[in-house]
Amino acid sequence: MLRKLVSEDAKDWDDYLPFVCFAYRETPCASTGFSPFELTFGRQVRGPLMVLRETWLDEEEQEDSLADYITDLKTKLEWMQEWSLQQQETTQKKSKAWYDKTARDREFSVGDQVLVLLPSATSKLQRQWRGPYTIMQKMNSVDYKVDTGRRTKRIRIYHVNLLRPWEQPMQVAGSTTLEEDLPGLDTAVSESAELSEITYGPDLSDMQLAELHCLVRKHSAVISGNPGKTTAAEFDILTHNDQPTHQRAYPIPHKVRPELQREIHNLQKLGIIQESESPYNAPIVLVNKKDGGVRMCVDYRKLNNETIADRYPMPRIDEIIDGVGASRYISVIDLTKGFYQIPLSSRARSKSAFQTFLGHFEFTRMPFGMKNAPACFQRMMDKILRGAEEYARAVMDDIVVSSLTWEDHLNHLEDIFARLAKACLTVKPSKCRLAMPRADYLGKVVGQGEVCPMSSKVAAIQNTPAPKTKKGVRAFIGLVNYYKDFIANMANVAAPLTDLLKKNQPNHINWTPQCAAAFNKLKEALCHEPVLKIANHDKPFIVQVDACDNGIGAVLSQRDAAGCDHPIAYRSRKLTDRQRKWSTIEKECYAILFATEQFRYYIYGRPFTVQSDHKPLTWLGQLRDKNRRLMRWSFLLQEHDIVFEHKKGVQNGNADGLSRAWDI
Repeated sequence: MLRKLVSEDAKDWDDYLPFVCFAYRETPCASTGFSPFELTFGRQVRGPLMVLRETWLDEEEQEDSLADYITDLKTKLEWMQEWSLQQQETTQKKSKAWYDKTARDREFSVGDQVLVLLPSATSKLQRQWRGPYTIMQKMNSVDYKVDTGRRTKRIRIYHVNLLRPWEQPMQVAGSTTLEEDLPGLDTAVSESAELSEITYGPDLSDMQLAELHCLVRKHSAVISGNPGKTTAAEFDILTHNDQPTHQRAYPIPHKVRPELQREIHNLQKLGIIQESESPYNAPIVLVNKKDGGVRMCVDYRKLNNETIADRYPMPRIDEIIDGVGASRYISVIDLTKGFYQIPLSSRARSKSAFQTFLGHFEFTRMPFGMKNAPACFQRMMDKILRGAEEYARAVMDDIVVSSLTWEDHLNHLEDIFARLAKACLTVKPSKCRLAMPRADYLGKVVGQGEVCPMSSKVAAIQNTPAPKTKKGVRAFIGLVNYYKDFIANMANVAAPLTDLLKKNQPNHINWTPQCAAAFNKLKEALCHEPVLKIANHDKPFIVQVDACDNGIGAVLSQRDAAGCDHPIAYRSRKLTDRQRKWSTIEKECYAILFATEQFRYYIYGRPFTVQSDHKPLTWLGQLRDKNRRLMRWSFLLQEHDIVFEHKKGVQNGNADGLSRAWDI
């Protein structure tokens, strides 16, 4: 009753304790047939319902003499005692018969290692397996003395139902396989093949693994390879007009038709698609998978052109990485086919119709390729995680949970799994990585105060062949640009490549030696596994800036206890033809303005130091109206608490390298 009360009203649950106690006292017990109040006082409690009944029926209370009242009360109490004992014996026999159907004999020997089901250290209303502890003595067939290792009340007696054997987990290739199913209470969930696909932190102790296994078993209903059907969102499609969009189907090669047929039957079996009579129609296209198979996608471009856009904002990845990187325990959770877990409205189902050689179908769940599908999914995830932003964030179906302590991490995972269960969402076990010291998230490796690119992504960049067209150049620049934080002076290095994208350049590019040098240097910049530090917002920041003829650069850093500066992020920008004509001080000042805009998330509202090898910048705060451009920029910088510091070029290695070391 308390657990239910706390879960429904976590803030004011204690205000309702008198009402819960009253309800408990007046409710008949299933084993005795009487309420606790009746067995104590020999009469029913005069509660609100009884008062209301007396008022409606206008019953008159019969007055008995004191002797008659005492005699009747004594007789009633004796009868109730005898009857409750008989009723309790009958109920116990029924309960035992029901329990014995699934009961198994268990026996422990002295010295055996066991886990004990005890209240959680953080919540007395929750239980968890704790241990391992040692069996000291067998008291009888069901009770054992257990050494808990505590300072007070070290030796305790526990019933066999509160004990389960402790098995040493096996650890293979950096991941942990859950131990075999062990006998325990009937609430224990047997291990499944899906749960064994979960990856656990390689540095966890046996105790931590046991606690994590128990948590996973408790929420095993959330962990499934099949997509759920959420109640937290519904996808609808609003169009500018009611005129149905219709496109003819694309031809499907005969070679891939059997595989496409299996895919359609599987989607029908899962309830993701159904046969349709809609006037809408979109063609399907087939995309090759990594394993050599094909994936069915629908070309909704014509429908998307008529769809009213949903402008829901996406989260900033750099802010999420910054919040996660300093944590000691990081868990990454990926939903199972996340889009397919959101149901479509009846109107959206009709508009999602598509044609195959097997007939006309429509989606019942949100498909890929819809214009507003990402916005709908992100809105749902933000709604589910609302109130847990300090330790859990999500970008689409990728959820990250981060904590500084082990106890907090268990509580945080418990909360997130409970939220997902309430929303009827399922998690893909093979993509669950729990309690990792460092984790791959959104293409980066974060944890223990550092962040670096994923080796697989870096390898993909290393293996990228030289582009031959503007499209290939644009794709390579976009891929490398995701890791711009790790590349000093990227804009200046990539200048020969970005020049190829100008309108006056041909589509089939002219690959010059300068382009090849820039292409290789961008690869080399990521080849050495650059590592950035996670920002510590309790320490002061240092912004180093520099400018050269072709570009500007900035680096955000912090100083450690040994006096060494550690970079947090790099930023750079190529100057336009007009900006290249500026004076040196104008370029240097523009670099400061650019840096404050790029690093505003870190430096706003706090003092920080700007280091530059251009000494006139130290007088920026004393400018008069000699140069209108510098005056305007000076006013823009007044909102910041800046301490200017001149640093010689040879000492300004980070920033100077941003604009000069990569000159091509």
